[in-house]
Amino acid sequence: VLGYAMERPGQPPLYGEHRVAAPGVSIGRFGKLFNDWLAPMLRMHRPALVVYEAAILPGKQDMHAAERLIGLGVLAATISEMTGIPARKAGNSEVCKFFTGHGNHGGRDDKKIAVIRECHLRGWRPQGDNAADALATLCWAQHTYGGKIDSGPLFRPEP
Repeated sequence: VLGYAMERPGQPPLYGEHRVAAPGVSIGRFGKLFNDWLAPMLRMHRPALVVYEAAILPGKQDMHAAERLIGLGVLAATISEMTGIPARKAGNSEVCKFFTGHGNHGGRDDKKIAVIRECHLRGWRPQGDNAADALATLCWAQHTYGGKIDSGPLFRPEP
């Protein structure tokens, strides 16, 4: 499941979560399904920039999950390039520090709670932590790349 968020000038951001594939699909099928979702999103919304969150690979991750986490970033940058849209990678701690005021909340669960809480303070009701992370990344991208921009689909991949 990945989260996405996109600025819509004069309106609240468009955000949500998307399941790329059922668990256990081949890496090739996973990549194709991600392309089948992201490429039309980019063609429909024509963002000025795509920002994706850097993969976090904790020591417990297996190779199956690591391939998908790293692969999503590579595919996002590739699909963006193929549609003529620049892509940038965002660091997780940097985004979290910007959005919540702290880069480290003592653990993954505490960080997710803090990001969701900040979303609620801004009037957003993300359906899960992936959408909340995407909203945080959107805010960071707006700040980092010069105010209000149409930042396009932003996502945080999960294994």
